[in-house]
Amino acid sequence: ELREAYLDWHGRVAGMRLDVRAGKQQIVWGQSFGLRVLDVVNSQDYREFILDEFVDARTPTFALRGDLAARGFTLQAIVMPDFEPDLLPDPEAEFALDAGVPGLLPGLAPIPDDPLFAGGGPILIPGDDDRPRDWRARSLAFGLRVSTAARGFDLGLYYWDRIDPSPVFRRRIEALDVPGYGPVPVNVVDTDYERVRSVGFSFARPLGDFSLWGEGTVSHGRAFAKDDLSDPDGWVRRPDLQYALGLDWNAGESWFVNAQWIQFVRMGPTHGIEVDRARNFASLLLRGELLAETLVPQLFVLYGAHEQESIVRQSLDYRPTARLSLALGVDLFSG
Repeated sequence: ELREAYLDWHGRVAGMRLDVRAGKQQIVWGQSFGLRVLDVVNSQDYREFILDEFVDARTPTFALRGDLAARGFTLQAIVMPDFEPDLLPDPEAEFALDAGVPGLLPGLAPIPDDPLFAGGGPILIPGDDDRPRDWRARSLAFGLRVSTAARGFDLGLYYWDRIDPSPVFRRRIEALDVPGYGPVPVNVVDTDYERVRSVGFSFARPLGDFSLWGEGTVSHGRAFAKDDLSDPDGWVRRPDLQYALGLDWNAGESWFVNAQWIQFVRMGPTHGIEVDRARNFASLLLRGELLAETLVPQLFVLYGAHEQESIVRQSLDYRPTARLSLALGVDLFSG
């Protein structure tokens, strides 16, 4: 798999420094751990849930990126003609997502000794997969980032406009002609992708051995599933807010500690929407570098307050040379 392949150009335009990168690449925004808030430029690989390191979980894509620096400000512009959807695990995989689609027409009552309707569950038929075509004007994604430093703060403003890589499962009801039974109503589930526009912010303030930081986005056009059978297609678009507040601590020369509070908030009317209005998460990261940075123990804990669920990741890396690394770890899940 070709992960990255790009060309860089560095120069000056009208006395301002300009850096340009074109090709298959990763573009990193934000600094939250475990869950992404601003890091939304590249789509995500969820086949190993959220256990992959971010550098492995991002799906590199073709893009043109330019960074212009002048008078204490840096302007970054991105154009991405290549659409990459989020990679979801197979239904039978270890980290398979909930395959249920809300708002389905209920199935027929069970008919004795007839395997066709055994169980009486909803009848689902996969429909069209309306994946956007690459290198088309309607599939283009583009973004802007402006960053600067003021009064001891590092500040950033962001704008991102793209087709959301998370699929939308659109439900429609059609009649299927079953021999011996006549027309039978079934659920046809199409896979669509909707454009989402986001405005974001970030700040960071060093405080000696500590650093206080935060980041967030407000998005318009996010799709949410509904369990209301009267809804024509089983989903609705709503704005949402996502933000993270963090505190970093460099404890001496060998230890790094990070604590986070992350919240996802769905705005607008709530009738029939499956996802809760607010989802809250807290995390703690502890990482050390011992024995001349050859031994790296790490502990990461992520806790979901609403569902009372958690992930505890423990690992120990041994790096005897620059070319050799041995790792041992265990991931614990609850909830």
